[in-house]
Amino acid sequence: ASGTWFAYASKLDNRTSDPVFLADDLQPSGEQWLDGVAATPGLQGSYFRSALSLTNLGTAEATLTVAYRPLGSAAPLATADVSLPAGGARLFADALGELYGLEEGNGWLALAGSPVVAWARTYNDSAAGTFGQLMPAFSSAELVSTGSRAYLPGLAQRADESSGGFRANAGLVNPGDGNATVRLTATGATGEPLGSGSWTVPAG
Repeated sequence: ASGTWFAYASKLDNRTSDPVFLADDLQPSGEQWLDGVAATPGLQGSYFRSALSLTNLGTAEATLTVAYRPLGSAAPLATADVSLPAGGARLFADALGELYGLEEGNGWLALAGSPVVAWARTYNDSAAGTFGQLMPAFSSAELVSTGSRAYLPGLAQRADESSGGFRANAGLVNPGDGNATVRLTATGATGEPLGSGSWTVPAG
């Protein structure tokens, strides 16, 4: 290709039209983490699962170890080795079930080995179809170092007649071996402070 351009894809569930946005700027890394994977019952007979996508952009076979860590645990509960041919990809529709034989769990994945592109989609699987959210893997380059700041724009919590309202979830992930203390401050659209608080995120 020539000129200035950007590519993306949108994958939709045919039954619900739930879209999954796939950007072209995910970078391969030999050490990365995926937060928010699950295999757990939901409301009205539904079930939450996590799909895991791995792509090898390299010219040689990629081998990596995928370790599952339950929430609040720094030690892996289970590990699995995955191999990908050069230019190859694998999709696990139910990562915890297919990789580890787990019927229930909630936590995160640590990937180590050959550089690959990774993302996960945690979704509610019901008779009506799936609704979920894609989360790209993050590497050490994306970690917020001590004393640094991260910004999460566009959050909302308000009533809305057309949709019934919005609310925002925030996640804090600590893949390190020691505890981390994080202070969150909410700011309104005109710059006014809305509130703040501190949280200790344990190792793992």
